[in-house]
Amino acid sequence: MTRETVGTASTKTISLSTDVLVLGGGYTAIKCAAALSKRGFGVFLAHPGEDLVHPAGPAGAPAGDWEPELAELVDHVRQDKNIIVFDRARLKKAAGMPGDFSVTLRKGDADVVRTVGAVVVAPEFDKKSLHEKYGLSLSDNVVTQSTLDAMLEADDPVLSGKGSVAFVAGFAQEGTTLLVERVLTQVRRLKKRRSVDVYVIIGNINLAAEGLDRLYAMAREEGALYFKLNEPPEISQDPVLSLVFRDPVLRRKMLLEPDLLVVEEQFAAPEQNRSVARLLLLKAGPSGFLQPDNVHFSSVRTTREGIFAAGPARGYLDLPQGFMDAENAAMAVEDILDEGKAEVPAQTAEVDRDKCAICLTCFRVCPHGAVSWDDKAKISPLACQACGLCASECPQEAIQVHGFSDRELEGRIAGAAKDGAEAPTIVAFLCKNSAWPAWEAARAMDHPLPGGFKPILVPCAGEVDVDYILDAFVQGADGVLAAACHAGNCRFHQGNRYAARRVDNAKRLLSEAGIDPQRLAFARVAANMGVEFSRIAMQMHERLEKRKKT
Repeated sequence: MTRETVGTASTKTISLSTDVLVLGGGYTAIKCAAALSKRGFGVFLAHPGEDLVHPAGPAGAPAGDWEPELAELVDHVRQDKNIIVFDRARLKKAAGMPGDFSVTLRKGDADVVRTVGAVVVAPEFDKKSLHEKYGLSLSDNVVTQSTLDAMLEADDPVLSGKGSVAFVAGFAQEGTTLLVERVLTQVRRLKKRRSVDVYVIIGNINLAAEGLDRLYAMAREEGALYFKLNEPPEISQDPVLSLVFRDPVLRRKMLLEPDLLVVEEQFAAPEQNRSVARLLLLKAGPSGFLQPDNVHFSSVRTTREGIFAAGPARGYLDLPQGFMDAENAAMAVEDILDEGKAEVPAQTAEVDRDKCAICLTCFRVCPHGAVSWDDKAKISPLACQACGLCASECPQEAIQVHGFSDRELEGRIAGAAKDGAEAPTIVAFLCKNSAWPAWEAARAMDHPLPGGFKPILVPCAGEVDVDYILDAFVQGADGVLAAACHAGNCRFHQGNRYAARRVDNAKRLLSEAGIDPQRLAFARVAANMGVEFSRIAMQMHERLEKRKKT
């Protein structure tokens, strides 16, 4: 368990596990394990297959002879004494907090339990055949890219009887660099191993990745013929396999009757992302990747401290990008776990155990997975980001955020509403990550701001509850503004959504009490929007002035 020792008056030191769990089979996971071991961490590398990597090699490999380097990497990981590899293993259960995660791996018929300080998720892509979108059935002469990979790896004698092979890609999906790289790599492998005519019928050759233009040039030099079309070819399997299309260069119809047709596959977010997200309490994005579509979750961060996503776990990344992720994940782990010690705030969010009813509201709303419980709720000082969502949603008011407690904020509200400034007085709750720096930018650039504008800093707009808003009016404010991040841009993932909902609830209560709900406003601004912030504040000032005159 995490142990605490005495630090300064405002901090404390906790002990952390320096073992790390890496989930996934593939080169990104292997590279991550090697990078972590190099930094002195013990690594448990768990993957679902019998082999660490697919025999066909990685998606998005750079042009050139990469096999020796990758083979050396695999051998190194297998022999590294700091790395324990669990073949045919999957995550079954997870609990705990950063520095002290308890993870259960299901390996065969047995469970393996380990304590780790951090988790890195780095699986390979899933691949989905798109032959049905072309109206095709798989057969001896119509195969998927995965089937071709297996045939090439096994040196399947069936290929010996194929004098011509055609690829069709880029019509059933948007052409990605990963798709183009895979096609070009397979073309080169075919030309190296077989004396065969190769045709590539493609909708979009997306070469916008490092090394792809070189790989394309090499594939052309080795004799493959390319046809870039705006419309998909007409493909028939009866009575013989044939492709008919109009060549945009020759401006005439072409007929191909290849001995083998290879149909494109789609790279998709790994299926295991869903189960991993559920077990690790992550909030996956709409495409199934383990990173929200949010500017604050760049690099390898997820919604939980101490859990990282690398390579295909978080997006459509090629091998070099996956390797960069592996190094970034190792550095992020080192930053958190350091040498098994961490200095954390003595107080972030505090639970009044006498008030706590264990309703688990805080557990459900926490965007960072920082809440656990024994007989009462408890909050990890390493995982907690002090956003205040738990405090504002707690029905028992059992949680207080250090520096932003109810008593502290009530005092600031009273001071802002009663300081005798010229009317109308606007009490503004400003998110420290967006609206507050926007207000500071407006001031620094001398943009107009109301004389009665009274800002109150909050850690997140989601920390502002209805009581704060109503209290500001009771204390004499003419208007109240709550300003949050834009949708999908909240550092705390969903704080802006909670803020918008509470403002709507407060407007309803004001209306029922006979108070004009237009005196309350909700706005979304980014940190660099000083001009927009000025406009919002001045419009509210003008609206309140007009109301007072009438």
